[in-house]
Amino acid sequence: MSNNIKQRFKRAAALLVTFALLCGFAGCGNSETGGSNISSTSKFDFDEAVKNITLFWQKISLPCYWSDFGEDFSHDDIYRSGDGELSCQLMYKGKKVGIIFFDKSAGDENIAEIENIPIILIVLGFTDYGYPYDEYDLDFFERLGYYTGQIELALGDVSMSSTENDIIAALGEPSKITEGGSRWRYLDYNYDNGYFHFVIDINKASYGIMELYIKVYSN
Repeated sequence: MSNNIKQRFKRAAALLVTFALLCGFAGCGNSETGGSNISSTSKFDFDEAVKNITLFWQKISLPCYWSDFGEDFSHDDIYRSGDGELSCQLMYKGKKVGIIFFDKSAGDENIAEIENIPIILIVLGFTDYGYPYDEYDLDFFERLGYYTGQIELALGDVSMSSTENDIIAALGEPSKITEGGSRWRYLDYNYDNGYFHFVIDINKASYGIMELYIKVYSN
């Protein structure tokens, strides 16, 4: 696995750890914008939504198994992090669209047998480049093997083209909003059984969601 791919896995894993720590210190049930617990203020049904994800017209229900993704999807080598996290690059028709993480609490299964390990986290999109503006960017990232079109996702009324206002209209007020400097804004929605983590590029608002984490907790 190339160094840039390893760095991407490490960045995603580090973000997950940071997110968990922030939840512990700040309390994930309360919004920094003054809103109350999301589960009591929104009509959005998290459990129903994660069981009816449509990704490139393929129905997926988290947690799921690799066989649920269908023949248009593939993955590269499995990466095991220092803490035992198993993950791999997710590809659609040979192009990278994100990362999937397996349930490491399922035991120390052989990496070759990932078909038997539940998938509990899907990360879609790439903050490394977002959606390219011009033909030069498009050509560059296509040569790197990224899927540079709009990722086809249906998560209730949310899609990857949804803006920040669209997300709030569909899900209610976030549990937490974090400003990531002059470029990123993070919207976190925390539920009893999992969470959504949206990465919005405030300079490319018309492009919708740059990166989305969909996580269900292990049983």
